[in-house]
Amino acid sequence: GGRNRSVWSNGDSFNINGMQFGGGSGITRSNLVGVNYADEWFNKKIDPNFSYYLNTAITENKNRTKRTNLLPTETTKTDSESSFKNDVIGHNFSTEIEIKIDSTTTIYLSPSFSKSDAKNRSVSFSKSYDSNDVLLNESDGSDFRETDNNNFKNNLYFNKSFKKKGRSVNFELNNENSNNKDKLNTTTNTVFYQSGNTNDSRNQNIFNEEVTNKYRIELGYSEPVNDSLTFNFENYLDTNKGTDSQNTYNFNSASNQYDIFNDLLSNTIDSKNSKFGSTIGLQLNKKKISGSLNIGADFLGYNNQSNYLGTITTLKNNYVYPKISSYMSYKIAKSKSIYANFNYEVSLPSADQILPFEN
Repeated sequence: GGRNRSVWSNGDSFNINGMQFGGGSGITRSNLVGVNYADEWFNKKIDPNFSYYLNTAITENKNRTKRTNLLPTETTKTDSESSFKNDVIGHNFSTEIEIKIDSTTTIYLSPSFSKSDAKNRSVSFSKSYDSNDVLLNESDGSDFRETDNNNFKNNLYFNKSFKKKGRSVNFELNNENSNNKDKLNTTTNTVFYQSGNTNDSRNQNIFNEEVTNKYRIELGYSEPVNDSLTFNFENYLDTNKGTDSQNTYNFNSASNQYDIFNDLLSNTIDSKNSKFGSTIGLQLNKKKISGSLNIGADFLGYNNQSNYLGTITTLKNNYVYPKISSYMSYKIAKSKSIYANFNYEVSLPSADQILPFEN
């Protein structure tokens, strides 16, 4: 097995195994602390590696702008100010364990869990004037957002080699389970003085939640035909089940609570998709030429549903598509080679791309 932790920084932000901290406009103050443990157990038959990272970052930004707009009919001016602060804390725990049962059998396990919590506050206001410095419109707004993201991943890999060179069987199970929640309180007020447009005032709580559960199972077998040609067979099953919901509530001045449901800005999408496939192929490895050809079919199950403005829309169907992958490489000289490849695979659109709702 290999180690797959990733830590990188680009100066104003850093990333730990896919979680980003900092970045964007403003000044970021970040901290990172971590611990790692690696060992060899039971006469080097078990190779464990454990790591934990704690990450914190605070980003602040203040902006003041004076802008002149040169229009064909007149010149207008806009004065605006804004401030922004984002506070995030993240935890990342990962484990990698390689178990060597014997010289021909290996099990690899790599569970990981990440959690991040963030609080974001922004305040802004602006005023626009005509060429005579008479007020056209003014607006102010504030947003406060809280997010809670949780993600669990695991990869289980089993490989068994046999006495005949090149003959092997492997099994792999992958999963990813996530639950991301977002709460936004937004308040905006816009007043129009000359255009005759209706003033706009909003005070809302918006709740978003995204739940995803993905699983993949693979079973493969390799059988050598001769010293340079190998026959491969693979079966796999993918399942992807998820729910994405947004619920919006307007402020009720009578009750002094956010209890007026806004159906125009609320929706729910449920999806349950699957893919079962099987491929057979040949792999060639010679001194100057190498390549492979795999052909098979994907059986796709598509089941998605949306609920928007009280209307439930369901898209449910089954599809069968061919799957082809191939490549060929020819070595001309020590440092020169020609390479060509061809792949054909069909992916269906996600539910939010085709189901009816307005965002």
